[in-house]
This record gives sequence, C-alpha cells and structure tokens, in this order.
Amino acid sequence: MHHLKSTHYLEQARMLTPTKSDYGLAQLLECSEDAISSYRKGTRVMGDYLCLKLAALLNVDPMKVIAAANADREKDPERQKEWCKLAATGD
Repeated sequence: MHHLKSTHYLEQARMLTPTKSDYGLAQLLECSEDAISSYRKGTRVMGDYLCLKLAALLNVDPMKVIAAANADREKDPERQKEWCKLAATGD
C-alpha cells in the first residue's frame, strides 16, 4: 500500500528554513543534523516526540505525522496498512 512517508513532512519543513538545509531543520527541531540526514535517507525513522515537534512546525495534525512514521517503521503488512489509513485520515 502506498502511503505518505514521514520524509514528506521533513521535506516540507526543510523548505521553511532560511537555508533549506538539514542543518537549518535540525536547529528548528532541536536535534542533530545527522539525525535529520538519517531520517531523510530512510536509515532511521523519527520517534513520536520529534513527529509532534514537526507537526507543530508545519501546523498539521500530529497524528498524521506519527502515523506516517509508524507506517515507515512497521514491517508487518497488515499493521502497516492500518497506520497508512490513519496517516491518510482527513486527506
């Protein structure tokens, strides 16, 4: 099932920074630049707290960002499908 990935939200937020960089986004979210880079590359997935901060920055429903991150993280197809449904709620 195709779903909106959590990296989509990171890209949106990155474009809000003056430098449009991982460094600028890391400063806004108060995390490391390496963490942002790992999230964008898909080698790591954001935790719920960072999802909350990202949602606040973008003024979107925090549950959509949390659900997208959990869908990215989930290996079980049925569970991933449920997270995807939640991430798409309201679209």
